[in-house]
Amino acid sequence: MSDTETMSKVELLEKMRAGWDELLAFIATLTPEQMSTPTDAGGWTVKDHLMHLAVWQEGVYALLEGQDRPAAMGVLEDVWKRWQFDEINAVIQQKHRDKTASEVLQHLHTVKDKFYAKVEALTEEELARPNPASPAGTRMIQYVQGDSYEHYAEHLPWMQAIVASG
Repeated sequence: MSDTETMSKVELLEKMRAGWDELLAFIATLTPEQMSTPTDAGGWTVKDHLMHLAVWQEGVYALLEGQDRPAAMGVLEDVWKRWQFDEINAVIQQKHRDKTASEVLQHLHTVKDKFYAKVEALTEEELARPNPASPAGTRMIQYVQGDSYEHYAEHLPWMQAIVASG
């Protein structure tokens, strides 16, 4: 049985808060230049990674609200339907690359606040329900996990490497 199958809402919220705190602790060590100047091999800066996290979280917020997920993320439907993560992520990065570190951080905090408030308002049953649009029957809790603490943990080492290389 996976964590998702046995995880309560309380445990989910604890993991979300711990993941957020870890991400914030890293961000607090950075200057605007460290967030905006060095890049990884793909040309992404730390602020690109942070905006990526915010936009994907915004997409799950839209899903939880019964809204158009790709539209909320600023991704055209034809791009979304191909479901090629590199392509979707490139669209997101290009759309937001000119934002300042301050703008990215403000957006990240705004999205996180509304997303976390939405998750807190959901019942255990709502979190357990499958997404009707998912052929795999992916449950809402899996989307929440994937675009909160799991996503932060995935990107944190990449952002740390960018800063270390700069």
